[in-house]
Parts: sequence; C-alpha cells; structure tokens
Amino acid sequence: MEELKINRKILGECCRKVLFDATMKSKTIRENTSFVEQTNICKEVVKMSDIEAISMIFNEGIMLDEDSIKGLENSKIKTGLKYGLAAAAGGLVGGGRAAIKSIPKAYKGLKKVGKLKVNKKLPKSLWKAGKSGAKGTAGIAGSAITMAALSVLALYLYRTATDPCARECLKKFAGSSSKVTVCKRECEVKAIKKILAQIKSQKSQCKQTANPAKCEKKLNNQLIKWSKKLQSHIIKLSKAKEKMMS
Repeated sequence: MEELKINRKILGECCRKVLFDATMKSKTIRENTSFVEQTNICKEVVKMSDIEAISMIFNEGIMLDEDSIKGLENSKIKTGLKYGLAAAAGGLVGGGRAAIKSIPKAYKGLKKVGKLKVNKKLPKSLWKAGKSGAKGTAGIAGSAITMAALSVLALYLYRTATDPCARECLKKFAGSSSKVTVCKRECEVKAIKKILAQIKSQKSQCKQTANPAKCEKKLNNQLIKWSKKLQSHIIKLSKAKEKMMS
C-alpha cells in the first residue's frame, strides 16, 4: 500500500480556514473588541504561515521547527487520517482544546483587559494583533475550537478529494466554462457524501475512545455541519446544470 503523504500546503490552508471561522464566530471577540481590532485579528490569522497554523491546531500553539512539524505530520495527523475522524473526536489527535484550556483565567477576565495575561505559547502574530493583542489572543484561544483538529481533518479530506478532481475537470472540459463548473460541483458533492459516509460509519468507533459520549457528540456536530454543506452544494450543482442547459 502506498504510504500516506501529507500535503502541508493544503493542511496549512485548512488550519487557517478553521481558525478564521472560529475567530469570525467568536462571541468573545465580538463583545470585547472593536471592529478594527476584529479586522486586525482576522488579518493576522490569514497571514499565519503553514507551520504557525498547524502548530496552533495540533501542538497547543507551541511553534514547531521543520523536524518537529514533520514528526507531527507523521504521528498525530497521519493517525487521524489513518484511523479516521473518530480518532480526532475521541482525543487521539489534536492540541487545540489544550491550547484553549491553557488560559481559562485570562479568558474569564476579558472585561479587565489591563489585567489579562497573554498566553505566550501562541504564535506572536496572534497576540500582537492590533493594539489590544491580549484581547485577540484570548478571543481566539477561547473561541469554540474544541473540534479544531476534527474540523481540520475533515476539511483536509475534502480538499485532497476535490482539488485533483477539479484539475481533471479543467483538462477534460477545457474551453467550456459551464461544463467545468458543473464538473467541479459534482466533485464537491461527491467528496462531501464520502465524508458524511465516513462520519456515519465511524460513530461506532467512539466506544473505543476515552470519552465515547463526547466523541459521538463531536461527530454528530460534524454530521450536521457537512449535511448542511451537502444541501448547499447540491443546490449549486443544480443551478450550474440549469445554466449550462440554457
């Protein structure tokens, strides 16, 4: 069997996407930072390097060097991809949740920004965001990233399925933008269906984890998330076909 190889560029993009979404959805950030500060935090997340983003999700925000990042890719991340999403949901993979728990006092003291302790483990690009870097750090670390590793792995599986499929669409239907669009939408729907099938099939594996109930809850949340994505992409596919036929 061919050895599983991790595409770090895609993995880094997936980590930034999950961190960005968590930042945008964070109630803490919305309530305790100005619009300008929120914008600065989002900009810093987008500018994070692949290693910074991967370290944030899988290594509690502690920066990794090249050798360490390769070791992590060959251990935690490959474990998650090899044993499936249940591995991440059951706590066999990750570090994002530990990063959040490392600053509970700071998180609770957000309203007293002057007394807030910054978690220096996190990438400097985050805690230097804007004039109130401490707010930004606590906001991101305190946002709901408890499913960070799980979300990243699911997104990684989606990207590694759709990216090459999309490239084939461009080759197969060169010269017809409408056919390329339909083909890409079909790639997306197919990939999402595979992820949903994997989530459903792996729920039984939660019994083998340290916290079966939490594992099932996380997978159910992912099931809801990707089911909504499927509905959205099916509509996009239908519209693309209608446009191609018109």
